[in-house]
Amino acid sequence: MTRPRAVLAEDAAEGDGEGPKLREEARLAVTVATIDAEAALAPNGAVRQTSTGSIVGNPAFSGLDSAAARNVDSYCLLNQAKDVSPLVDDATKAVDFLKPAASIVPSGTLCARYDEATGLSTVRSLLWPGAVAFASASGGWGNGYFGTGEKNADIAFMLP
Repeated sequence: MTRPRAVLAEDAAEGDGEGPKLREEARLAVTVATIDAEAALAPNGAVRQTSTGSIVGNPAFSGLDSAAARNVDSYCLLNQAKDVSPLVDDATKAVDFLKPAASIVPSGTLCARYDEATGLSTVRSLLWPGAVAFASASGGWGNGYFGTGEKNADIAFMLP
């Protein structure tokens, strides 16, 4: 009786010298996790951290004004926590605990646009084409990825 294969095959193909085989499900899971970690954005103050450490929506978030919506500094990376000083009070720690979007390396890979007619701002990633985050003046926000799963290897030639 044979046991089921793991996600990463433990043995290489006999005699062909290819090395371990990676199943498509594992490759896809790693790609999705990488895109989520590097491109998921939220407006500053849209989420808060509870005392148990879970991240929830902030009911006090009322949206971004048009000047803030045009600025990449008004957004944070949703899945990357920053180091918070122990001297900061708990109320500030609860809201200001994520890395700013401007900390993405290389800088300049995020493009923010604001639509005056709808009051909706969008932030696109040049590093992960298809990654977009949005925020409305009324407080709604979100992000998504609609790309091919390929990181832009030519980003160095696109930046000023």
